[in-house]
Amino acid sequence: MLGVKQLGYYTLASQLAVFPISKLSPIVLQVAYPILARLKGDTDELKKSYLSILDLLSYVNLPLLAGLFITADSVVPLFYGPGWEPTVQLIRIFVFVSIFTFLSNPLFTLAFSKGKPKLLFVLNVITLFIKVPLVYILAQYGGVLGIATAFMLATLANLILNFRIVHTLIGPFLGEFALSIAKPILFCLIMIGAIALYKSYADSISVGHTIIQIVLGGLIYVGLTLRYKFPLAELKTFGKAM
Repeated sequence: MLGVKQLGYYTLASQLAVFPISKLSPIVLQVAYPILARLKGDTDELKKSYLSILDLLSYVNLPLLAGLFITADSVVPLFYGPGWEPTVQLIRIFVFVSIFTFLSNPLFTLAFSKGKPKLLFVLNVITLFIKVPLVYILAQYGGVLGIATAFMLATLANLILNFRIVHTLIGPFLGEFALSIAKPILFCLIMIGAIALYKSYADSISVGHTIIQIVLGGLIYVGLTLRYKFPLAELKTFGKAM
């Protein structure tokens, strides 16, 4: 449908925005599975553990994706050279695909711990029936951007259905989830704002400017997290307890 050139843009964007998260999240979920399996009879504790997993994934993945979103126009031409500029828009779409994906992933561990893997099959079949026509239709109108947008919308639909299934397994949780994810989202918005402000004053794209953007964003996010989420005093106490 697209040709080799457009496929190259699509593949690069996917590798940068989706692939790293797809490898990082399973590590957390593999560790979490034995814990959730032991709690399958205690819905309240299962809900707390599920929310803790979402919280951890959010604090780890959101800053990486937010940083990629705001620095994509610096990173792509700098490291891949001229001609790859169309990839920037695709990367920014795939950032949201990654966000919706890592928020969906804990259901797999939850469903297996509750002994209901069939729910995952049903979810994937429904998502497939949503994704295929979306990809076909949007590809006709938007080309490679249309396909990326179709994947984003299909992943969002999957997340909505995913959360509905979670609700049936552990009860209401969206209120608590919204409160827990509000902080990392706010920290990411502040980080994005600071990097955007720096970029407005930077006179060119260079390795030095890109490194400064990455370091600036990292310092802001880590600083806010240590101040408002994991204070150093608590981390020191936890370290001594270990």
